[in-house]
Amino acid sequence: MAHPPPAQTLTQCARCRRPADRLESWLERRRLKTPSSDPGGYSYSHKIVEHLVCADCYARVRRGAPPVVNNGMKVLAAFIAGALLVAAALPSLKPNLVSAFWRNGAAPSGWHEGHTERAADFARNRF
Repeated sequence: MAHPPPAQTLTQCARCRRPADRLESWLERRRLKTPSSDPGGYSYSHKIVEHLVCADCYARVRRGAPPVVNNGMKVLAAFIAGALLVAAALPSLKPNLVSAFWRNGAAPSGWHEGHTERAADFARNRF
């Protein structure tokens, strides 16, 4: 009876999280800040951290690409989606917002359609 071939173990790239059959070692030097009794209040040291990355990511890192992929784009996309959601909901929420800032839900008289008095008269009656 023949034994099945051993399963190829795929490991995960630390940068893009994709499976890869061969990983390269990329070293990162991190600066650590620790409290100290020196006059400056802090002392600095360095720590070498090893990342195992696939060949594509290793080539990108060697060219100077940042180690975090599209993190800023995700934040920007979330901000734009939130702004669009607020802009879409604003027409339906406007009456509730107006009533929240005026007593008993009544808007000031100058906001109604058919306003015929001058701005000076409106301000004089209001203050």
